[in-house]
Amino acid sequence: MEGYTEGQIAEFREAFSLFDKEGRGFITSNEILRIVNMFGTPASKDAIEKFMMDYDDDKNGNLDFSEFLKMMSRNNVVLNELADDNIRAAFKAMDKDNSGYIEKVELLQVMRGLGEQLTEKDVEDMIKEGDLDEDGRINLEEFTIIMNSK
Repeated sequence: MEGYTEGQIAEFREAFSLFDKEGRGFITSNEILRIVNMFGTPASKDAIEKFMMDYDDDKNGNLDFSEFLKMMSRNNVVLNELADDNIRAAFKAMDKDNSGYIEKVELLQVMRGLGEQLTEKDVEDMIKEGDLDEDGRINLEEFTIIMNSK
């Protein structure tokens, strides 16, 4: 895992685990497609599979962590360039009522859609952590700060 700090590798492992919900040690194109579509980025299964083929060294149709890390490394420049657009798209996907804010119920819905078993208290704590103006919800500016601090 050359070129990455332990902290960066830990963050990549956390991202990988969001895809690999069952803890099998690999992710499938269906898992990536589900996450991508959940955040409002339309993608076809064919497009995801074609993208994955570039990184699937053993050609088994799945990405293990080392292949995932290679994918992240090669796409880091592109990812950085698209970060602001992706942050806005993620915010928009979470702001279900288009109010300009992510409310507790919206965050809970998204997190449960990702398979996270959170309580309302967990979600309240998450919002409090990023709620700089203390209005009980997350606006785009606060969301951008949160995402850029990861």
